[in-house]
Amino acid sequence: MSARRHATAAVAAALLPHVASAQGTTPTAPRAEGARGDSARAVAPAGDSTAIAAVRRLGAALTDTSPRRWRVLPVIGSAPETGLQFGGMLIRVTRPTGARATSRPTTDRFLARFTTRSQLSLEFERDAWFADDKWRVNTSFEYSRFPLAFFGFGADAPEAAEELYTPRTATASVLVQRRLAQGLYAGAGYAIGRTWMRGLEPGGALAPGTITGSRGGTVATLDLSLVADTRDNLYAPRRGHLVTAQLSPSRPWLGSGFDFTRTLLDARVYRPLGARTSIAVQAVLDDMNGDPPFDRTPTIGTSSIMRAYERGRFRGATLGAAQVELRRDLPRRFAAAVWGGLGTVGPDIGSLADQRILPTMGLGGRWYLFPSERLAVRADLAFGRGATGFYLGIGEAF
Repeated sequence: MSARRHATAAVAAALLPHVASAQGTTPTAPRAEGARGDSARAVAPAGDSTAIAAVRRLGAALTDTSPRRWRVLPVIGSAPETGLQFGGMLIRVTRPTGARATSRPTTDRFLARFTTRSQLSLEFERDAWFADDKWRVNTSFEYSRFPLAFFGFGADAPEAAEELYTPRTATASVLVQRRLAQGLYAGAGYAIGRTWMRGLEPGGALAPGTITGSRGGTVATLDLSLVADTRDNLYAPRRGHLVTAQLSPSRPWLGSGFDFTRTLLDARVYRPLGARTSIAVQAVLDDMNGDPPFDRTPTIGTSSIMRAYERGRFRGATLGAAQVELRRDLPRRFAAAVWGGLGTVGPDIGSLADQRILPTMGLGGRWYLFPSERLAVRADLAFGRGATGFYLGIGEAF
């Protein structure tokens, strides 16, 4: 197992209330590696007592539970390829004045991470709901300069093939959804991103420029979606379902330097098992046809699905994965979760049944940052085949 996977550490130093309050009134195209996907995620060795202690201190640091106030979450981490990472997240949850208590809230989030080796990640996202949940508008802007690892393609990609590269990526996206009927939304969006590749390893697979995307370039997509959403809560649902079908063509006439189409099917079901316990089930099929850049292909190893694996450890044109998670609320704004899942990647949908199946399992704790909205700080310890990961983020994994 690579040393860099074990050396990464991250903790939240404290959760501090911001002095100012705000007067209030949430899938798009695949992201380049290093961009938004795991912004609230950090990986550390299993059993990192410092991280666990820091998570416990989150509760003591925050006494005001009003979601209308901004909250600041400082984050510290380190990895051999980045040195020390430090930064913070600003987050706020609001509703329009006069809105029903059951209406969906608007979330504003800003994340900034820096490293001692002049690497950084800056992200802003606003997920807004309007007109009694008839309209949703999601906007995001991101810039990152972060080293990542490439191992090749497939569920059998050897660890010895690891090579580092540093993409610099700037992206912007907008998604508009409108309710067609109760629990049914149609959406259209546009996303554009530019990647500049730096730090390719001489003699590595990416250096010759023969792998699509290894020289960087511009990706632009038109994102069309149909969403069935009956969740009772955006952040930690206990009942309902969220089923997304999305088609994202990337064509030169959209401003893209690549020609491919992404098809995403993501189904999630939530059911209560008593007053404090619930179960969540998710199945995902993520497929790309055409010639996408390598860093946009589906990958096993994120903070939301197939936890435990290093991001990019296994990638392919098609990903299939499923997971089941049992969640239970505990006293004093705490909650716990255990999960298990399976997944794989391959060159196309028809080949998935022949690929090596990778397992994931783990357990985690939650502390409700905004109890009325069920928005929690999440700490997960995950185990996979030859892999472990510690994740610290905001909101449930799915």
